[in-house]
Amino acid sequence: MNKFDKLRLALILMDIDALRTGDPSKQIASTAGALMANVDEDGFDKQDIAKLMLDQSFDRDQQGLVQKIQNNLALHKDEIVNALSKDQNNLAAFTSGTLGGVYQAISSLLSKKRKMQEGGSLEDEENVAIVRVGKKTYRAIVAESEEEKEVGLSNCEELESDEAMLFVYEEPQHLDFWMKDCDLTLSIIFIDKNKTVISNQKGLPNTEDFISADNAKYVLEVNYTEEIQPGDKVIFNLGEELEMEPDKLYVLAEDGGIQGVVDPGVRIFSRKSTSVMIRKAKKADESKSDVDYKDLGRYVFGELDRQEKRPAEYVNDSDSKKDEKDE
Repeated sequence: MNKFDKLRLALILMDIDALRTGDPSKQIASTAGALMANVDEDGFDKQDIAKLMLDQSFDRDQQGLVQKIQNNLALHKDEIVNALSKDQNNLAAFTSGTLGGVYQAISSLLSKKRKMQEGGSLEDEENVAIVRVGKKTYRAIVAESEEEKEVGLSNCEELESDEAMLFVYEEPQHLDFWMKDCDLTLSIIFIDKNKTVISNQKGLPNTEDFISADNAKYVLEVNYTEEIQPGDKVIFNLGEELEMEPDKLYVLAEDGGIQGVVDPGVRIFSRKSTSVMIRKAKKADESKSDVDYKDLGRYVFGELDRQEKRPAEYVNDSDSKKDEKDE
């Protein structure tokens, strides 16, 4: 739902309010001030509002207002229902068909503050990417347009631990962020073109000091955390075409991005064999015993020998069972 959709919904509410008060001339005084203040925060200037309000006729009789409201609701029904899909209470109010229910439901879509909903997206956002930093994984709304970047998370009243916003820029550059009108305490994580963390800086609610970094191409905003540090690798994919060399094996992340590359000739052990090697390696590291180190070496070389004798096409269940027996 873009800012023009929001303004059209605001105008529907103004018509409903005029019909309920019985005096169309009072609709601006009764609702327009609050509604337009909210919509104006989405990036409208006064000319935008004036152009869209030209369709408002303040001399309509009640029958004309009813017809106008019905026509506009029919025109926007699908997008309203979709926007309310995760808000069952207001969805039920809207589908009830009563003026009060419709007014309540549309008002909820125009409220200034939004809570991040289950699934990792704001109520009216669909552009979500999976972002991994170290051991943490986030579902992030992608902010690409200037309007989305300007608003940021200022419309969000609560952020879950796995939710985020990812700002994307065309080229690496100096970036300045601030926390004006944002009620959250955030980590503002600057990321370079190679998807490596430049810095993790703390953003305090409703402050106006700039938080800056040079050579940043991406910025990730999450609930404040000290776990993410400069040098950490960031993994995500925004639909760009992946460049792959024909003779290498690529391990892909959930978001479609490349999280690992295996060169030709590299040995890949079964999950069971790897587990055995790890246990033996930990035991040898703790004991510092030559016996345990030799035991680890015998197992690794034995597994390499078994690999050489297996068919190249596959590894079957009997090999895993043999691993257990050899242990």
